[in-house]
Amino acid sequence: MVQDQLAKRMLPTKRQAGRPRDGGRAVIPTVDNRGLAVLQLNVEGLTTAKLEVVRHLADSNGAAAVLLQETHCTSDNFLKIPGFHLAGSIHSKQHGVATFVRTEISWSTSSQSPPGSNIEWLVTKIQETSVINVYKPPPLELSATSLPGSIG
Repeated sequence: MVQDQLAKRMLPTKRQAGRPRDGGRAVIPTVDNRGLAVLQLNVEGLTTAKLEVVRHLADSNGAAAVLLQETHCTSDNFLKIPGFHLAGSIHSKQHGVATFVRTEISWSTSSQSPPGSNIEWLVTKIQETSVINVYKPPPLELSATSLPGSIG
């Protein structure tokens, strides 16, 4: 409940609301020579209000990809952001990660952490760039052996 109230405070005002516009048409980001814009957020439990905040942040900042940690989702049913494909997810009541890529951008899932791993990760190739979404629970230490050895 408190998280929902905080998320509602982050919602856009009327002046800020909506997708970026250019001559009345929505501006859709693409990956070009300027780089790849990525939005990363530990959501500490995904709610409808937080998904709306994430969508607004992604649109207003031209994010091509969204990486979420601690989704606390047990299925893909709730993992939906308008204008984005769910590229991959790892389900967990306590943890969980999800990677979204804008619908107009080509991508492929490269690899993910083995089932039951303490540290969760997803590797997604977005055009020519590999993006790694990682969640490491607080009591664990991150080491090179916790992550994928080869990317791409």
